[in-house]
Amino acid sequence: MPRLTQSDIVMPFHSLREDYGCFIRLAEVLELMIHFLPEREPNGNMFALLLRMLSKLEPGSRNDLSFLFYKIRFLGLAGYLPKLDSCGRCGSKSYGSAGSRFYNAHGALICPACKSDGTEAITISNSALKFYGSIVQWHFAGIDRVKAPELLVSEITNLIDSHMRYILARPLKSDIFAEKTKKGL
Repeated sequence: MPRLTQSDIVMPFHSLREDYGCFIRLAEVLELMIHFLPEREPNGNMFALLLRMLSKLEPGSRNDLSFLFYKIRFLGLAGYLPKLDSCGRCGSKSYGSAGSRFYNAHGALICPACKSDGTEAITISNSALKFYGSIVQWHFAGIDRVKAPELLVSEITNLIDSHMRYILARPLKSDIFAEKTKKGL
């Protein structure tokens, strides 16, 4: 059993703890890490992502886009990033002018030709899809320079939050692996 005998606080992030709204949002971020990452398994990429986000938020650039960007990066590292560039079944990139339909059960867009089996869908606008496509390409360094329309940020945030709630409602890959290991499968 590992034993922790000493620790030092290298970066205290005082201003993040003093801002109640930011503190609540960071609690959500930490909940994601608790639910998605297996216990006692170090994950340097996730830790580096969290540290970059905290360092970015410390000077005071706390906007909704920063938290959305973190969630997208986090889901990408965890292997649960939604597929929003083409149909999850046929690969078609043609969508209707009224917007596309995202299905949590598939973790992807499904085109009208492939229509899903009646599960709930989230309609997402074409402009939000283009914006999401660009967010996936960004780096943390440039996030402060982007002035994104609040409507697009809100639309993508709602989709990502819905996707995460769906994932957390069912057993994660690590939970399934742990159960099989216990049973000796």
